[in-house]
Amino acid sequence: ELGFCWSLTSIEPEIGLEGTDTINSQFLENDGLFTADLENLLFDTIYNFRAFGILGERIFYGNTLSSRTTLLQLTVENSSINDYQSVNIVGSILGLGQKVNELSDHGLCWSSTETYTTLELRDSLISLGAKKSNGIFEELISDLEPDITYYFRSYAIDKESDKVFYSDPLTFTINDVWVPRSSLGKDVADTSGSSFSLSPRRHKAIAFPYGDNIYVGTGVFFFLNREKFEDIGFRNDFYKYSPTLDTWTRVDSFAWASRVECTSFKINNEVYVGLGSRIDTEDPFAPPTLLYNDFKVFDGDSWQDGGIFPGLSRTGTISFVQNGKAYIGLGKDEFGNNVPEIWQFDPNESLGNQWELFTVVGEELALDNAVSIVANKKVYIGLGKTSTSFKKSFYQFDVGSKQWISIQSFPGLPRSSAIAFVLEGRLYVGSGEGGGRTGQEGITSNFNDFFEYDPESNAWKEITALRGQVRDEAVAVSLDNRAFVGTGLSTFGQTGLQFGLSQDDWYEYIPERKN
Repeated sequence: ELGFCWSLTSIEPEIGLEGTDTINSQFLENDGLFTADLENLLFDTIYNFRAFGILGERIFYGNTLSSRTTLLQLTVENSSINDYQSVNIVGSILGLGQKVNELSDHGLCWSSTETYTTLELRDSLISLGAKKSNGIFEELISDLEPDITYYFRSYAIDKESDKVFYSDPLTFTINDVWVPRSSLGKDVADTSGSSFSLSPRRHKAIAFPYGDNIYVGTGVFFFLNREKFEDIGFRNDFYKYSPTLDTWTRVDSFAWASRVECTSFKINNEVYVGLGSRIDTEDPFAPPTLLYNDFKVFDGDSWQDGGIFPGLSRTGTISFVQNGKAYIGLGKDEFGNNVPEIWQFDPNESLGNQWELFTVVGEELALDNAVSIVANKKVYIGLGKTSTSFKKSFYQFDVGSKQWISIQSFPGLPRSSAIAFVLEGRLYVGSGEGGGRTGQEGITSNFNDFFEYDPESNAWKEITALRGQVRDEAVAVSLDNRAFVGTGLSTFGQTGLQFGLSQDDWYEYIPERKN
């Protein structure tokens, strides 16, 4: 026989001792534990508990555990998957009618410090008024800051004695949310006139971090209304975003031809931007009429000539940096063919000798508009589109051996033109364009779903979807353990493409932090 005995008066309660109550428990064979639920205890009262076991005529006792019961219980739950400032607090009052018959006030108090939150030591408080009966209370707490740990306690004040009772503290952090930040070019873009194309909205842009700021530029804008292009414009303007101030500044434009789907990499404290394409028609879905093979170099202040890429001109490429060298490749050539080459750039070589063909891949790896990203000094490449289909495969690419090592496939629908960023060694991949969601032959869909990949466990998990509209051809940037996503193209239509609009919104992702 197993169970528990408890007492208000004896420090060592025993079976049969006056003032001692007992309850039997069932032995749990799996882990050797046994439990029991005790009901109708007095609140705010110290009880002394001991476990016991009976074997034959012998009784064995455990050590004494003293514990004070509480008047209040408190739980917390997120109020909305997309709400980055609010949580829903649910509490309960259990002990009225025992030592306390009526409350003059009850409510919630919280703070962002680790000290025990009280009515005197708190950041904020919500009073819910007097109460005469036990029950549940619920309140939506707003205007909280994401990525900050809050310490919540519920309180109750005895009307007769003015004594204050508190629940145990409960900690909560708002995370796995997308926080809206200032939209691209806000307050500094040239928006004179009525044309949409004068706004900073765009897709197929380029974005990169430099110093303490993020730079976004190039791309194309269009507005499609019921299959009629109301406005279209290619971009060469650039904007600088300060994550600290949440502000945008207009900077020197890309001093060469406006273009889309450029590629970029940073090496030796210089950012190289190049390649890309342009369409000289009013149909932005037409094949590119001009592909570029030049590179420009940004040093934080101005643009300089960065030389000519010797391989095939292309668009929709991947790029990454490993061991002091840059690599670009794949994509699509001027004839619409997927290119299987990856090239290596060595900035320490003399002009004319900096580029060399690094490797040629097979047809299944010749991807257009794939994603490439470096995490924990390892290169990851995935998604994209072959000559025949969208893909969901993902690989770790070993530069030293030129080997493609398969990792767990992306769990969302196959897609291209997705975006990716890294936080705390984990990959975040989402958005993009793919087939299958509409169920209509030849009709593609935009996405806003996002997934996190943990290299340590080789596992993906779905996170909160990107706020705003579904989109593809957006940009994503990580800087100082913060990640930002924005711009892109949102298209809609039940029987085909009827509406489309480039975006200028900008979001920061707050992840569930590692312990």
